Amino acid sequence: MLSREYGIFNGEHLIASLNWTHDTIEIGGSVFDLYWFTEKGGVLGRIRYAIEYEGKVMATSEEPQHPRFKLTVGIPGSEYTFKTPSFFTISKFDLFKAGEKIGGIYADNWYQAKITINLPSEIPPPVQMFMFWLVLHVSNSVSSVRMMRIHSYKDRQ
Repeated sequence: MLSREYGIFNGEHLIASLNWTHDTIEIGGSVFDLYWFTEKGGVLGRIRYAIEYEGKVMATSEEPQHPRFKLTVGIPGSEYTFKTPSFFTISKFDLFKAGEKIGGIYADNWYQAKITINLPSEIPPPVQMFMFWLVLHVSNSVSSVRMMRIHSYKDRQ
């Protein structure tokens, strides 16, 4: 049976835990709740996503028109968009802000669960983990993920 809890590492250092069963992220002892729900409308409705801490919404997103093309995440004062290079690519999600590429989430190898989360430090760590959780939902690849590593975008320049 596959584990439903995942560790997110920076090198050898555990920085967050994602509990897929309970839809939570734990960072430094704080637990953040992850939500996904269907809003009525259209034939089946749209799926919406959110991360909350102590009852306050930190970021939101909604199901993209086509998951392989665009996923927008809103946080107070900013909007970010994940895009894949093509319809056939689900292992690379580039992150854009105001049309400029600023990072991304890349599967080095989905089957060995080597994933690089390369997001700018301006995005709070819980929201970075929310973005990662969203990409897993959209790419339907959670079953192959075991361990992830995270890097700050600025560290890679």
